[in-house]
Amino acid sequence: MKIKTKQKNRGFTLVELLVVIAIIAVLSAMATPAIMGALKKAKIVKSNGVCTSFEMAVNNFESEYNYLPFGGATAPSADDESIRSDDKIVAVLAGREDDLNFKEIRFFELNKPKGKSAGNYKDGLRIEGANAELYDPWGETYYISIDYDLDGELTDPYGGTDKITGKKCLIYSNGADKEKGSTAKNRDNASNFK
Repeated sequence: MKIKTKQKNRGFTLVELLVVIAIIAVLSAMATPAIMGALKKAKIVKSNGVCTSFEMAVNNFESEYNYLPFGGATAPSADDESIRSDDKIVAVLAGREDDLNFKEIRFFELNKPKGKSAGNYKDGLRIEGANAELYDPWGETYYISIDYDLDGELTDPYGGTDKITGKKCLIYSNGADKEKGSTAKNRDNASNFK
């Protein structure tokens, strides 16, 4: 004859649960810097891609119209190193301006930026009417320099003594720290020339 014994359903003890929670906390603390570093690198890579695409848009515009895009009423005769990507030149390349880009070709396209107001736009091309503004992943506009004197040289915007040759357009972002320069400290800067 068999005797039935009651088996106790045994769950986890409080100590076991606390040990598991502590292990999860330690693992997540160790993984967080690696994840944050990977996200930062991804933003820099994406921003470098935008810079390259913008340079290609300038080159394609020149191939189509036989002059470089500009944002004012008349074409500059000297290199312009003070253009920001909320200038009319972005609207020209985005096909939103019909005087210089009378065919209204979209040489440059990008997703809409994240954010609800001009103060917090990030990572994209904001188009409103005939205006277009280009924002980096950190919420700043890009800096642009174009070789309007067609001498094949542009001044290094990071302050180098050498001229940058072989490019008609330089575009760069100062990154998350917003510091200009090409030192090891400023590895978060994105550009089409370094």
